[in-house]
Amino acid sequence: MPDQKPVVYGGRYEVERLLGSGSMGDVFVARHKLTDQRVALKVLFPNVARNVGGVERFLMEVRTASSIEHEGVIRIFDAGEDNGTFYYAMELLEGQTLDDWLRSQTRPLAQALGLVHKMLGALAAAHDKGIVHRDIKPENIFVTHLPGQQPNVKLLDFGIARDLQATRMTQTGH
Repeated sequence: MPDQKPVVYGGRYEVERLLGSGSMGDVFVARHKLTDQRVALKVLFPNVARNVGGVERFLMEVRTASSIEHEGVIRIFDAGEDNGTFYYAMELLEGQTLDDWLRSQTRPLAQALGLVHKMLGALAAAHDKGIVHRDIKPENIFVTHLPGQQPNVKLLDFGIARDLQATRMTQTGH
């Protein structure tokens, strides 16, 4: 059986494996062909990409998350379109969702409250930019835990976030 040609997006992100799927697309572990950096690559489903509203929502997610500079918000590195396929590259996180983290074992209250405090800092940074996440749930909060360090959180999935400043600018009379 011949070797399969690797899937590459934007001429630079080579897919290694599927991480998961959501309502708008798949998320893959990918490697940048020039820098060798591993990223999480979100790729919009073709049926969503054929819908103008789906593309607009995807691009709004990219712009919204990219505009918030806070250690508790997922970092977006790059975005693009490749023959009608939209994608963006973000930091690849090691850890688990808050839901999985809480279910894995009993946690000290102080540790859980520390994560909540960090998550509220990320939300405050979003609110300072006029952005309301609108989909806060344990599956959209990721707990990272590096050896020798305290757990940290990353706020994910700005797919239905609302930029209140942009909304105000498009209202009649503003």
